[in-house]
Amino acid sequence: QSWYGAAVLVGLAVISQVGGQGLTAYALGFLPAIFSSLVIFVEAIAAVVMAWLILSEAVSVWQTLGGVLVLASIYAARPAKRSQGLES
Repeated sequence: QSWYGAAVLVGLAVISQVGGQGLTAYALGFLPAIFSSLVIFVEAIAAVVMAWLILSEAVSVWQTLGGVLVLASIYAARPAKRSQGLES
């Protein structure tokens, strides 16, 4: 209800966003690409679930199908496992 309150709210938002995204970007530089893609995707899933639970946001069929498509694409792009056969 005041400029000070609004400034504190904006400051918290900026610090959370910059800090969270900055640390995430830094950490992802040390992780494998497949794990990094899953971590970023899980962030989106968590946001959708929290918006649905806390804010009663509706999740459309198209949003759900898009999430499934992205998850299937990440699964399909995973590195192939090498078979460890016995060589004579």
